[in-house]
Amino acid sequence: MVTEHLEEVQITQFVWPARSPDMNPIEYVWDDVGKCLRRHVPISGQDGSGQLRNILVQEWDNLPQNVIQNLIQSMPRCLQVVIIARGGNTSY
Repeated sequence: MVTEHLEEVQITQFVWPARSPDMNPIEYVWDDVGKCLRRHVPISGQDGSGQLRNILVQEWDNLPQNVIQNLIQSMPRCLQVVIIARGGNTSY
């Protein structure tokens, strides 16, 4: 039904592989920030969300720029691996 409607209104859809890897480098950044957050004592109580926000901002600000730069520089290599795997599973 949705596909038919999209065809009727002439909206072109991308062919997207079912097992498409997430190639967004921000996922790796969030993973690093998450690892930093886990080093802190458990956050609880009424002000838990405020504490979490403050710690998250602090860890984000402390993230070394070379981590982000390395991710950016790795994208061409990463995309080449995905192309070779024809959109299938990769080591990334």
